[in-house]
Amino acid sequence: MAKMMLQHFDKLKHTYRVFLASQSPRRKEILERLHGLSFAQITSPFDERTLSKDGRTPQEFVEVSAVSKANGLLEQLIGDVKVSNSDASEDTDSHSATSTLEPLVIGADTVVVLDGKIMEKPKDAAENLHFLQQMNGTSHLVCAHLAKCTYFRQIFLTRG
Repeated sequence: MAKMMLQHFDKLKHTYRVFLASQSPRRKEILERLHGLSFAQITSPFDERTLSKDGRTPQEFVEVSAVSKANGLLEQLIGDVKVSNSDASEDTDSHSATSTLEPLVIGADTVVVLDGKIMEKPKDAAENLHFLQQMNGTSHLVCAHLAKCTYFRQIFLTRG
């Protein structure tokens, strides 16, 4: 399976300009390990704090959040390209090869669920310690979702 994923990512680097819609150091580290895949890490304009948890399972919440992050950045990138292209001169030699590649945006989200409730991200080290103490000795659930979006389609890679 790992070999198949590496082949998939090898194809990606020749077809797409890859963007990670996250400021997570861990997600950046994971992508950096992928067989020479170059990418830009940009925060999505989508604010996950505006996403309601009401009526959603944790799995549904992380799916909607991951897709919304990816779509938000993709829409921003497409808007930037339209503005850039309308301002561009006729001189195509000044454009790099990567600028002609279709954007592919990877969005992700992960939540921890304790006693059936999604725990918010800790605001600081003290709150983080409090959360860890709450989880100590208890059973909890971690839900994650990864989505990749291109101009033409959304592809959901994982759901857990």
